[in-house]
Amino acid sequence: LDKICRQQKAPRVYEPEQMLSFEDIEKLVKGEKDLMYKVYWLVFFYGGFRPIEACRLKWEQVYFEPKGVTIKLHTTKTSKDFYKSLPPNVEHLLKEWKKFNDSEYVFPSPVTDSFIQSHSICLRLKHLSKRVLGKKVVPYQLRHSIATILYKDDKRKDDDTANQLGHTKSMKSVYMNLSEEELKAKA
Repeated sequence: LDKICRQQKAPRVYEPEQMLSFEDIEKLVKGEKDLMYKVYWLVFFYGGFRPIEACRLKWEQVYFEPKGVTIKLHTTKTSKDFYKSLPPNVEHLLKEWKKFNDSEYVFPSPVTDSFIQSHSICLRLKHLSKRVLGKKVVPYQLRHSIATILYKDDKRKDDDTANQLGHTKSMKSVYMNLSEEELKAKA
């Protein structure tokens, strides 16, 4: 118990220079040959998904609405329902992918009747990012990247960003990956 009480907060997992930009995501999507994976990278990034959430996503959770795509998720981590929204450029490709996909899962496994596995996503992203960006990227970097972008947006409420990511507002400090210059400017 004494050891647990003395435990300190874990250091930041990613450094600011490891964060990806919108341009990096565009490069990944352009470098991807398979439509399903193009859609996966966009949905995963813009939705701020955890890897397993995106892999297990079902079409019944996806709502095509006049103002864009909304996705309803239930997380066991916080035991709450939350909603993610996707921008119009993702909606078009998602609808296109739906035409070719007759599975209940948005991202079905190519070998089983289930969803795609997160370890295969991780391997694919590492190879794709090395080829396209010249560096290895793991899925959680995409989540941290969009979180950093959204939390840095002064026009957006922190509560809205927390809902998009499916966590509490107190998690902002974990996902706010500011460079030293940005920290100085905010001070």
